[in-house]
Amino acid sequence: MVRRPAFTIIEVLVIMGLVASLLVFTSINLLSPQQSSALESTTTTLVSDLRRQQLLSMTGSDGGGDYGVFFNSDSYVLFAGPSYTPGDPANFQIDLNPTLQFSSISWPNPLIFQAGSGQVVSTGTLTLSSRIFTINTYGTITQIQ
Repeated sequence: MVRRPAFTIIEVLVIMGLVASLLVFTSINLLSPQQSSALESTTTTLVSDLRRQQLLSMTGSDGGGDYGVFFNSDSYVLFAGPSYTPGDPANFQIDLNPTLQFSSISWPNPLIFQAGSGQVVSTGTLTLSSRIFTINTYGTITQIQ
């Protein structure tokens, strides 16, 4: 009987394990910049929207009055008026990237900027995935960690 050279089952399993490990590490490295980019983009958009709502309340645009932002875990809503009314056609909802969500809100929800001054009732923080936003009584974001 002639023996042909072949791989043993152990050798095949070791090679399959190495290939699987390479695929896992490669996919993780390819997804990381995408998630980082989504967080950066959402951070910029959120800060811009908060500043816009504050500016509208200070300048009295569109008839004056209060402007605010209501936060859900996977979206936030821009609205005009002293309180948030779900279903109002004037509301503008911004959905977050599916990989991101608000996990902790310690400022009043909804956050309402007062007419004329742009101030908020109380200070607090908001956590978006790994980013923490801090707002002061003047309605200014003082820190993003």
